[in-house]
Amino acid sequence: MTVCGYNQTPVLCDVFISDYWTGYTSIWDDPGNWFSGVVPDSNSFVIIPVNPAGNHYPVSSEGITMHCKALQLEEGALFTVGINDTLTIHGN
Repeated sequence: MTVCGYNQTPVLCDVFISDYWTGYTSIWDDPGNWFSGVVPDSNSFVIIPVNPAGNHYPVSSEGITMHCKALQLEEGALFTVGINDTLTIHGN
């Protein structure tokens, strides 16, 4: 994104778009649990809110591999990664 104003030098800024957990079920791989309608991948910035709209937190227990670029858990939010599951965060 380029930000500029009258008589100002344009400034280039990186903008990160986050995907928000809606939590209508507890299944990470369900596109309906994500505001974007798409399951996160290695380029996704993910936010798990303290009060998801559907009142469910993500709980993995199916032997799945989950991906995201960055993960933010709001204070008080829960996220359970099962014993046979993998969460890979591809960012710093």
